[in-house]
Amino acid sequence: LYLGAILKEAGLPDGVFNVVPGKGSVIGVALTEHPLVDKVSFTGSTLVGKQIMTNATKTMKRVTLELGGKSPLVISDDADIDAAVEGATSGVFYNQGQVCSSSGRVFVQSKIYDEFIKKMVAKIGARKQSDVFEEGCEMGPQISKDQ
Repeated sequence: LYLGAILKEAGLPDGVFNVVPGKGSVIGVALTEHPLVDKVSFTGSTLVGKQIMTNATKTMKRVTLELGGKSPLVISDDADIDAAVEGATSGVFYNQGQVCSSSGRVFVQSKIYDEFIKKMVAKIGARKQSDVFEEGCEMGPQISKDQ
């Protein structure tokens, strides 16, 4: 919502960028089936992407889909472990991990695995989790407690 307000304040013409808040199963169907919506772009799960594509066929709507799992990060045994831990932490947690290229899977060669895990666990444990508007916040809200 805030991005929409900033863009409006910056003078972006109405209709160029639209914020449509609501439950995806309701708003998504309305957008993908509405005859006045020319194009839908979606980043998320393959299951939802298939539904969007199916719904969009009713109006021959153009669709751009970026679907699937997270990008793997491979750490070789000759890596600088401290730099690898820093990169893995950024890759996994940037934007609460809600980035299509987020490193949701980290593969570490067995020779350095134990040292890497020890340092990664310490780095993650030291991250500041709080309200995103609080100074020094490194991790904002998640969708569920398990995350």
